[in-house]
Amino acid sequence: MSSRRVASQLITAPNFRSLSAQALRPLALRFPGAIKPVGRYEISGELVRVAVALKRDGQTIRTVELSGQKNDIRTLAAELAAAIERNDAGL
Repeated sequence: MSSRRVASQLITAPNFRSLSAQALRPLALRFPGAIKPVGRYEISGELVRVAVALKRDGQTIRTVELSGQKNDIRTLAAELAAAIERNDAGL
């Protein structure tokens, strides 16, 4: 599976869609203090590593890093969303 295809699956996985920076960017501009996710991913063999920083007004308030199998992007996306939700009270 190509890196581009893995990235496409990760970004379009149902639990990850709500974290899309493109979808939230207009809200962040209209609502000072809004939380904006900024992330990166790396593929190494069959492993995908994902890091997402949650930013408010340009300051990183928390980071979440996870890894999972390249052939199971939906599970990785669900785990990422759950990790962010688990700690959202402190945001």
